[in-house]
Amino acid sequence: MKSFDNSIYLKKDGRYKRYAFSSFVVGASNRVTFKAALDVARGLEKRHNPLFITGGEGLGRTHLMWAIGNYILNKRPPRKVAYVSTERFVSDLVKAFRLGKYNSFRKKYCAPDIFLLDDLQFVRHKERTAGELIGILSELYKLGKQIVITSDRPPGTIFSQKLCQLPVIKHGTIVKIKQPEIKTRLAILKNKAKLGNYKVPAAVLAYLVKRITTNIRALEGALIRVAAYASLAGKKPTLALAKTILNR
Repeated sequence: MKSFDNSIYLKKDGRYKRYAFSSFVVGASNRVTFKAALDVARGLEKRHNPLFITGGEGLGRTHLMWAIGNYILNKRPPRKVAYVSTERFVSDLVKAFRLGKYNSFRKKYCAPDIFLLDDLQFVRHKERTAGELIGILSELYKLGKQIVITSDRPPGTIFSQKLCQLPVIKHGTIVKIKQPEIKTRLAILKNKAKLGNYKVPAAVLAYLVKRITTNIRALEGALIRVAAYASLAGKKPTLALAKTILNR
């Protein structure tokens, strides 16, 4: 059954391999989080277990999680690295109960050496599901497995007060990626333009950074819109063109 195979494991040739520490732009808003993630990847800091990476949408928390996984796969083999979204975990759990396969489910999720869990906020207000998840995390923690969890909010606002007193939550390290300042946003956008081979002038990049302040994902989307329109229309991506596109 596909749901209970090894599909949760990251592979060196997987679709996440482009996410690395080297492609993550570091600034004042994320420096502490970046260091904690890199220390975990290198196996240098055992106290960061679990490591909770929190922050708003599109700020890079999942990028850092994948970077941890890729680093371990390439620099610290043969450790088994599992990555799963919390939504996928819940789906597997429901299926396991329905098919009477809970033991297989538990065995599967307790097997990894490194467990990467994305978007923990998905179990908010789901008390029973949260309890089952904590049971798996606690087992991994007791076995000395490294756990990394991302969320848009700290675990104390997701789990009940009782669950937050369990060692796997209470003893974890919580780091937050904040909204990047303009200097970091500009550096990130320049990096995105370089990686995407978008020939956009510096003045246009500076305009986009000042105009789009919500998150990096929205900023990258604006860059792609400008570059794509200019290419299709056979025009240069000028500042005037960028203003026209974003004002639509």
